[in-house]
Amino acid sequence: MALNSFLGANPYTAFQGRIAGQSPNVRQFLSSRYSDFYNEYLAKMAQQAQMGGMPTASFDEMMAGEDWLQRYYGYAPRQRGNYPQQYVKGTRFLNY
Repeated sequence: MALNSFLGANPYTAFQGRIAGQSPNVRQFLSSRYSDFYNEYLAKMAQQAQMGGMPTASFDEMMAGEDWLQRYYGYAPRQRGNYPQQYVKGTRFLNY
């Protein structure tokens, strides 16, 4: 129970623990999007409160079912920091 209360009080630590098993590129990208994930959590909690319920889920619990690779590949390559054209030579001159 102490670990759950620690992770509930430290959402960034919980987030880093959840993405720890990903590749370095995915981890770096997701770390840069931490505020987006946390804002989604706050929006869900506000929605529960507006419906008259008491928000009970912690940030760590919300992230438990998250598919991180689907989130990562849901962004365009440029948004993920991939610029393949800087490594690939143009083929324009090969056709002459």
